[in-house]
Amino acid sequence: MLISRRADGLQLVTHQEHAALAAAMAAAWGNGRFRPGPSVASLVIAARRHDDGWEALDAAPLINQRAGRPAHFLEVPLRDTVGPYGEGVDRIYREDVRAGVLASMHRAGLWASRWGVQDSPPIEDPLAQEVVAAEDRRITEHTRELWQAHGGLRSSFEAALWRDYEVLQALDLISLALCLLDTRHPSDREVSPPLAAMTLRALEQPAGGRIIARVPAQEGAHLDLRLDVIDAGVVRIDPFPLAAGELTLALTARRMADGRHADAAAAYHGAEPLTSAVTLVAADLAPR
Repeated sequence: MLISRRADGLQLVTHQEHAALAAAMAAAWGNGRFRPGPSVASLVIAARRHDDGWEALDAAPLINQRAGRPAHFLEVPLRDTVGPYGEGVDRIYREDVRAGVLASMHRAGLWASRWGVQDSPPIEDPLAQEVVAAEDRRITEHTRELWQAHGGLRSSFEAALWRDYEVLQALDLISLALCLLDTRHPSDREVSPPLAAMTLRALEQPAGGRIIARVPAQEGAHLDLRLDVIDAGVVRIDPFPLAAGELTLALTARRMADGRHADAAAAYHGAEPLTSAVTLVAADLAPR
């Protein structure tokens, strides 16, 4: 569950809703500056299903007993997520092996500095390290099988696969930012935007926009994207990585009162899901 604090209460978004945003952007990814990879279909599947393991956890949310509300996803202990998350990745392999490899890369990367995309030390928790090692073995095995079926230079094949992984990280972080930011209110342009990856833990989200770091672009370059809410429900991304200059997404969330709930699970399930539109626009199409 992705939870953020607003002036009118808490917003709660499931991982399935977060993943649906990522998948919609994956299907629209790519332009002259951010070329799409060789297997868009697998990237879309990976984006849509990368958090499948959270579905059961969100349906019966763990409760933060001290706060009297469902637990924010980074408050959930690793021991409670490792089994369901792994089962979710297993199911992706059964649909599409390349998407499964991307999901394995994503899962392991969460505890390994996103394989260099993120400037943070790897997680030293023994259970996390065990997961990273197991997924690394699975990545190696299935990448070799995919290349053998594909042919050509293995170096080129693996470079394209890792590039898709980095795009998946951008999709994940853009979607997380859209789920956590209050897109009803414009960002303060005078506030230097923080890295999106560094803002995920706080329910009280920092003011201003967000930076999505190290997004793969043309000719091996990596660019930082800046997200700013420029009007209610309108988010500018600069530079813009999508095929069209505008993309409207539907975000479904629940609202709860901000305070202790005697039965937090019942309060969550009793909250009506509300859907709002978020439109992503390129800088040259944004109103000035």
